Amino acid sequence: MYLKRIAIINYKSCRDLVLEFNENLPNTFIGRTDAGKSTILKAVGLLMDEKSFPNLILEGHETSDISTTPIADERYKKILEELKLPLFEPGAEGSIIIVAIFSKQDGDFEGEFDDIASNHLKWSIESYSADEVPIIRQFNSQYPSGRYLLCTKEDETDKKELWKQNQIVLDDLVKKLNITKDDLTNDNKTGRFKNIEKFRAIYNRLKTSAQWSNYDEFGKKDRKFFPIYRYIDWREITLKSVEDLARDTMSTVIEEYGTKLKQEADRLGKEATDKVNSELEKKIAKILSGLPSITAIKAKVFFRSDETISEISVEKGTSDGSVRLESQGDGVKKQIGFAFMRLGALESIAEEVKAKRFLWGFDEPEAHLYPPEKRDFYETIKQLSNGVFQTFISTHSTVFVDKSQIETIRKVQLVDKYTMVTMCSSVSDVHNSLGIRNSDFLFYDTFIAGEGDSDKILIPYFYKLYFDRTFEDDSIQFVSLGGGHRRTENKKLFEQMLKDFHDPNDCIYYVLDRDTNASGGNIYLVGTYDIEDSLDDKFWIKLVKNKCGVDLTQQDLKDIRNQLTANSDEKFHKLLRDKVASDSNKKDFLPSKIDCAKYITEYISNKDDIPGDIVSLFNDLSKNKKI
Repeated sequence: MYLKRIAIINYKSCRDLVLEFNENLPNTFIGRTDAGKSTILKAVGLLMDEKSFPNLILEGHETSDISTTPIADERYKKILEELKLPLFEPGAEGSIIIVAIFSKQDGDFEGEFDDIASNHLKWSIESYSADEVPIIRQFNSQYPSGRYLLCTKEDETDKKELWKQNQIVLDDLVKKLNITKDDLTNDNKTGRFKNIEKFRAIYNRLKTSAQWSNYDEFGKKDRKFFPIYRYIDWREITLKSVEDLARDTMSTVIEEYGTKLKQEADRLGKEATDKVNSELEKKIAKILSGLPSITAIKAKVFFRSDETISEISVEKGTSDGSVRLESQGDGVKKQIGFAFMRLGALESIAEEVKAKRFLWGFDEPEAHLYPPEKRDFYETIKQLSNGVFQTFISTHSTVFVDKSQIETIRKVQLVDKYTMVTMCSSVSDVHNSLGIRNSDFLFYDTFIAGEGDSDKILIPYFYKLYFDRTFEDDSIQFVSLGGGHRRTENKKLFEQMLKDFHDPNDCIYYVLDRDTNASGGNIYLVGTYDIEDSLDDKFWIKLVKNKCGVDLTQQDLKDIRNQLTANSDEKFHKLLRDKVASDSNKKDFLPSKIDCAKYITEYISNKDDIPGDIVSLFNDLSKNKKI
């Protein structure tokens, strides 16, 4: 099974989160520090690890992981309604609640499932859904260690929990409801009726509805039918983390020998049982002397067999022989952990079975890695995700983000002190059109979109000159839309892409040439026709003198400006280039637009020389509190 949906209620900053996960691609969470990314990963751990508990306000505890302001009851009810699940308590105040829906995969309920699984789980699958298994884990003062609940069909008037009852109780109900053998279905077509076959017939006679019941069997009989969760904090990897990675990736090999060991243990256990009971029978008269009510004693011998991977050792070029991994530093532990991950990825490619057996949550896996290593790491996680591993990544790394499919990225942010997650569902080929990366959408709050290379050079420079802060300081990103028809098409694509993370009307400011005649909110038109003609003559005179060896006068520039039109051949840079080219004393031609923009930044050092149209943009950014 894989984790399809999760609702996190009242857990730290995750007061009200409903998330849907991808089965075969890394589920990537990105956002600023303390936005709630790690909390999401740990919430999955609270659900899947029955030995994991949050802090609650109990005796000896001064803090609690329950959200300070709990979710409103109406919203809590709405979440369960949207998940198409029944309500199990009228309110969520005072509780941490993790709701999960697992989706069935091929091979999940086969093999030893019929022999080992609890009747509770079997009945949930049969009565509620053959494709999904919904469970809940709840923590509060009554259940500080948590309790599990499972959704099944149950009697509407009198909750019976028949999967817990013995044959005597079930036979009595069968008789009471006049259920005949014709009403019972023997799944094996032979032998005595099993308990599940009896209570199936009983429930079929009753009016039932989907209800939640205590699921005590989760951590016992049924644990092996759900994926195993590992929270992997790459910043502080431990020996146990590496051993867990090794055990998970080598699980197929371990199980092969574990099965053989179990079979041998069962055989020896039977032999020992027979021997023990034989000895008891021989000596029964002596040991029961004076105990007339006891006629016999029997015992059963059971040999427990548990598998583990331990005492991992490595050989290094700098060591004489093998050394224990536990004696090595974090760097070596990370390398060995990564080696086992690679092994798991290779096994995932080779194996045909794709049912998820493990959930791996990576917290900042980019820590202490160089970009090439990050790319390799991500590709390994991606390969793992296509096999028996479902993966989750909390990251700040642009490398991880840029290699993700945009549809799998979730942006995590705090809104009024609580975590909110947004997901993108737009086309992913927009990057090529805009020349930007996934991470550009996620790490920046404001976007300034211009047309050409000159804008890309000049506007960030003017911003630094005006505010004494950079775009990066204020989380602003410049986006080049291109000119002509490309500008219109790319503007639409950019807004379509961005709307899954921000409101385009609230965060995009357009700086366009005036000859576009564009109109609308947050559009700033510059120059008479473009940004080049908005720059003061003195800077062009200096540039032409220094780079071309041509002396121009104010009148020369005035003549050029009088010839300007919206035609691309009659704009400022083109006319100035022609003027320089016609001068017989020139030592070089006028540089390109982008090079001219770079040289202009060397000449303009006073913010009073920034074109007025661009100053208007900056003032509006400040007024709208975008900086």
